[in-house]
Amino acid sequence: MAFGLTGLINLSGTTGLQGTVQSNWLDSKDFAPGSGAGGGQGALLVILDGGNSPPPQNVENRFTATTGATPIQGTPPQTNFGGQVLGWDSGSTEPYTGFNAGYYLNELQGIVNAEDRKKVSYQILYLPETT
Repeated sequence: MAFGLTGLINLSGTTGLQGTVQSNWLDSKDFAPGSGAGGGQGALLVILDGGNSPPPQNVENRFTATTGATPIQGTPPQTNFGGQVLGWDSGSTEPYTGFNAGYYLNELQGIVNAEDRKKVSYQILYLPETT
């Protein structure tokens, strides 16, 4: 298996899509729907035919496998310590968005977001020689 001087395999997921901002006709405020989650990374399986086949060299630097980002759009509502949605405060800016348990005060909480996963995405399998 040879990559050449500039060869690279990209197995990364794509970024999730943001929803289209909608205006609430009742109070003329803009709201954003939840964003789609980023895509998962792919996998690289190298199968070597027989024990005399050398493993590929420097593969870890020749492929990427990053999960897609999950964008946040808008101002999430305030919640109490029990997670109950209270609404938006006076300092919130439009567009408003629904409560996303993955974000708290615009900080990512527990969502896999543009993470490098190539260490868990690469495997080598040796096929034994037949006699």
